[in-house]
Formats: sequence, C-alpha cells, structure tokens
Amino acid sequence: MENDRIKKAKRALATLEGDARARVSVAAKILSKIHQRELTPDLFEKIQTIVNLSTRFPPLQANNGSILRDSYAETARKSRNATAVKIAEKIYDL
Repeated sequence: MENDRIKKAKRALATLEGDARARVSVAAKILSKIHQRELTPDLFEKIQTIVNLSTRFPPLQANNGSILRDSYAETARKSRNATAVKIAEKIYDL
C-alpha cells in the first residue's frame, strides 16, 4: 500500500503549475514530512536521496538572518530544469 504523502507528492508533481523545478520543490517538501517508521528502510532511503538532492543549496537569508527563500526554493532556482526532471523521475518511481 502506498503512503498518502507519497501519493500527494506524485499528484503535486503531475498537476501543479510551473516548471519541473517548482513542482519537484513542492513534492520534495511533502516527502520530507514522512517519518522513517512509516516506510521500509529501502523506500525511506530513496526519499532521503530525493530530499537531499532537492536541498543541495542552503536557504537564502537576509542580513538580519530571516529566511528569504528556503533551501528547496533556492535549490530549484539554482538548478537546471533537466536536473529537476531527473529528480522528478525518482519521485515517480517511488
């Protein structure tokens, strides 16, 4: 049986507006909320890989320390669309 958050992530990936980078960012955020105890070790490792690839860059911070863009959005902004497509394929294959 597929986890509800995995279903939501796949739905976001397939139906949200925007390019692959924006959709992957949203889907990865959804996947990051899954607890390890909810999945098999193999599946959790795949999700961790997706989250790690989607947060390669640190958040963009203002001089006062407030977050202007989280690490998901900053990684999406700095990544090529082709890279996001590869991550999207990993999400689809879950």
